[in-house]
Amino acid sequence: MTRRDGKPLVLTTKERSDDDEAVLDIAAQLIAAVTVNEHLPLHDRLAIPYPWLKMLSRADQQQFAREIVDVARGSFSLRQPRRLLLEMQAWRNSAEAIAAGWETTEPELLDEPVVVEKP
Repeated sequence: MTRRDGKPLVLTTKERSDDDEAVLDIAAQLIAAVTVNEHLPLHDRLAIPYPWLKMLSRADQQQFAREIVDVARGSFSLRQPRRLLLEMQAWRNSAEAIAAGWETTEPELLDEPVVVEKP
């Protein structure tokens, strides 16, 4: 929107504004993790702002560190921050499931399929 008496304005949705803030927060945490405590592995540095990361196995923590940096770089270069938000949420959801005990039991497999009526 162009105003006669000032600088142009851009209108956006609340959801987009919230997403932009979340992306900036993630970017700030990634920059801090990469530049601070360089003697620690990146996954340990990322566990400081994201303590839920310690719910994941060591291998998954390392994979998270690699993937989140790669996705952030790609998202920023394409100006598509939503992908970064989705990736972060997927990893957090995994940590929540593990914390709730979902990974500790094997699924029970049925010998025969169960037939259910249509709703």
